[in-house]
Amino acid sequence: QMVGKADLEALSTADLRRLIADAADVLADRADKAAGTGGSAAVGSSGGLFGNSSSGGLFGGTASAPGPLFGGGLFGGAASSSPGPLFGGLIPSERSGASAAGGGLFAGIGTGAGGGSFSFGSDPVAKPSVPKAESDDEAAEEEVKIIPGWTAPITLQVQESIESGEEGEECLYEQRSKLYRFRDEEWKERGLGLARLLLNKATGRVRFLLRQEVTGRICANHYIFEHSTYCQLSHNAGNTKVWVWAAPDSSDGEAVVERFALRFRTEEFAEKFREAFEDAKARNKEVISPDKEAD
Repeated sequence: QMVGKADLEALSTADLRRLIADAADVLADRADKAAGTGGSAAVGSSGGLFGNSSSGGLFGGTASAPGPLFGGGLFGGAASSSPGPLFGGLIPSERSGASAAGGGLFAGIGTGAGGGSFSFGSDPVAKPSVPKAESDDEAAEEEVKIIPGWTAPITLQVQESIESGEEGEECLYEQRSKLYRFRDEEWKERGLGLARLLLNKATGRVRFLLRQEVTGRICANHYIFEHSTYCQLSHNAGNTKVWVWAAPDSSDGEAVVERFALRFRTEEFAEKFREAFEDAKARNKEVISPDKEAD
């Protein structure tokens, strides 16, 4: 009488174990009877409890004969093409990648015979490769230097040095300060920069020069000489940090009489400017005619 899967599932674990033990005894007896001698002689012709090369046993299948009650064996796969009913047999290849040969409960999956390592599917999907970024040489655009059919209206030439008009002069004094000029009945800021006294080495004359420190624009430019009206220093409304004087100034081109006020950060800086200013007067006394400069 054939025992179906539904019948086996209805049995308890203890009944299944007894059934397996009885089946093993029956198979062993059949193997002994088929061999005629029993014992070790059964190994060459019929499968015992663990099977052999020509006939299937409880735990192993054969290469030619179909498996026993539990297919290719409980713990081993067979090379036979017939599936085992309970613990062996064919495992669909589309589910786990197994071959058509019947395997046992713990048989290998994915091999031609029953044995092998356990696996649940195919290799993982490879990640798409990331394209390499373009190199700097490839990404950099070529600089356009010439446009066919077009000519620049002007051509700029880079000079190695720019003459400032101060070549051949020696700086006798300099101090950062703020210059004001009296225009429209009020003092207006003229520029912030270094107030300097420059000695011309060729003529021996000393002039006062102040350039705006950001743009370099000339804010004041005149010689210092002794005169009753010009180049006479005085404080502005008693402020000891500010010196006021008048002089024929040529910072805007032609010489024009201007009134200047120079403010320093400290009284000490203001006093040093006065000393240097008076010294410049003494130097120019022998080389400059006050009346000529005043005219």
